[in-house]
Order: sequence, then C-alpha cells, then structure tokens
Amino acid sequence: MICKNRLQENLITYGQMNIIFQARNLWREFVIWSRVYLISRVAGIGIAEDVFNRIYRIPMEFGDITRLIFGNQAAEVTVQQLSVTVALFRELVDTMIAGNNEAASVLVQDLYKNADERAAYLASINPFWDETQWKYLIYTFYSYSFQEITSILTSDPRNTQNK
Repeated sequence: MICKNRLQENLITYGQMNIIFQARNLWREFVIWSRVYLISRVAGIGIAEDVFNRIYRIPMEFGDITRLIFGNQAAEVTVQQLSVTVALFRELVDTMIAGNNEAASVLVQDLYKNADERAAYLASINPFWDETQWKYLIYTFYSYSFQEITSILTSDPRNTQNK
C-alpha cells in the first residue's frame, strides 16, 4: 500500500496533462503561424496581416495557461514578454526583407535581451525551473528561427523543390 500511494503521488492529473498539452500545442501554433507569416511576407501574399493577428493572440493564450498555475501577475508578465517577442520578430522579418542588416542586428540583440528577461522571470516563478536551461531553450529557438528567416529570404525557389 505504501508503494501504491508513493506512485500515485508522482502521477499528474488529467487536468494537469491537458494544460501541458495546451501549452505544447500553442508553441506549435506559434512556430507554424510564424512560418506562414514569413512566407506570406516574402511572397507578397495578402494574408500576412491576418496571420500576424493570429500570432499576436498566442501570448494571451499562454497568459491564460500561466494564470491557472501561477496567478494573474505571472500571466500579465508572460503576456507582456511574449507580446514583445512577437512584435520584435515581426520587425526583424520586415527589416530583413528590406535588407537593413544593421537594424536587423539591433533587433536580434533586443530579442536576446528579451530572452534573458523571460528566462530570469520563468526561473523566478518556479523553483524547479532553471534560468540557464530556459536561456538555452529560447536561444536555440531563436537560432533556428533566424536560420529559417535567412534561408527563406536567400533561397532560390527553383532549388527548394528539389530538396
């Protein structure tokens, strides 16, 4: 009986699993919609603004999840920080499309500063979260995002079909 109770203490509830699932889906949506935004901007397709509006709602949805676990203040900070991230990414795409490498470099620095603030905040609200690990995760995401933006902006559409 003791082993059974110990085992049950380590299990998560269906509600907790649903929250994890929702957060993972939101992050997936953020990545997918960001790619759609980038492609629509580069290709000049008229849906870019609608796509950006969808992306811009994602921080609010993350805030709702954060509110369930950490409360209103943490949700507000999360929404604010993620909204800044979304806005900076939009500016970065615009400056890179315009070929303004100097402005793009400044925006990349701003994104990393935002990442540092997000990592520090996340580590401060949960003692089981490590700031260094959060920085690594966010930096890795940014690195892949920057590579994707550069790849799409510099690729020859005739060559991408063969890959």
